[in-house]
Amino acid sequence: MSHDSVAVPAQSGAHRGGRRSTLLGVCLAFAAGGVFGSVSGFFVGRAGDAKAEDTDEELAQLRWLATEASADELVAKAWNFLLQVNCSYRSDDVLWQGVDRLVHSLPERRSEKEICRIARFAEQVIQGLRDSRLEEADALLAVLGGVR
Repeated sequence: MSHDSVAVPAQSGAHRGGRRSTLLGVCLAFAAGGVFGSVSGFFVGRAGDAKAEDTDEELAQLRWLATEASADELVAKAWNFLLQVNCSYRSDDVLWQGVDRLVHSLPERRSEKEICRIARFAEQVIQGLRDSRLEEADALLAVLGGVR
């Protein structure tokens, strides 16, 4: 078995230029990504501002419903109110006052058809918020126990 030597060609100047062009390409790609990211971030931020304005308007309406609306109106909009408290505004103290108002208005309406379902949904929402408001939640759950 014989071993023949293998000649390896030396690197040419063209290949070294390729290395520079690769480095230049990476730098340009990085710069283009930064520009694209900045522009995208700007527009996403603007969209977020519009959503925040919608949310603020929605929150103001829910707070009005929680504190100033009649008990009849609060009960009429109970499904949406409880859904928003549960999904979007779990830590809002003003809306929690609305949950309290709603729960305390249900026993006197016990004979109405929809009230038992609203009471069950309110019970689920309160159970979900129970960790952060243990004493208040237990008191409200006791009130809801009288609705069924």
